[in-house]
Amino acid sequence: MNRPAPDLTAPRRLARGGVGLAVHALPAGQIRDRYRQELLADMYGMSRHTQIAYTLGVLTHIWALRAAVVADAPAISEVTMSRRPFTCRTNLHHVWRWQTADDGSRYRRCARCGKDHSGISKGDPNSLGGAFG
Repeated sequence: MNRPAPDLTAPRRLARGGVGLAVHALPAGQIRDRYRQELLADMYGMSRHTQIAYTLGVLTHIWALRAAVVADAPAISEVTMSRRPFTCRTNLHHVWRWQTADDGSRYRRCARCGKDHSGISKGDPNSLGGAFG
């Protein structure tokens, strides 16, 4: 019995480009690489038209995926610490978010770089007043 091998067509250039463009919305590093590989692997064996439809679906839903990935990610990661935004490195601007410690106490931490808020600055915690973030 000679059965033909299943049609395992690789994702076409347009589909690969669309997925590559979409995953740029995800955090850089291992997360982005993993999702790019998974999304491309899903397209193997699809027809050209199905690959395009799948790519359009990925492009239209990438912000929902980003929200889920960012909400599930720990506040401090190796990627965040190695690629801190310029304004965080220079203490010009942080994006403060409330966090809850294991003991139930609350504190503020920068969502971009992971720095804990000292509580010294007065007024808007994102402003330059007082302790510069």
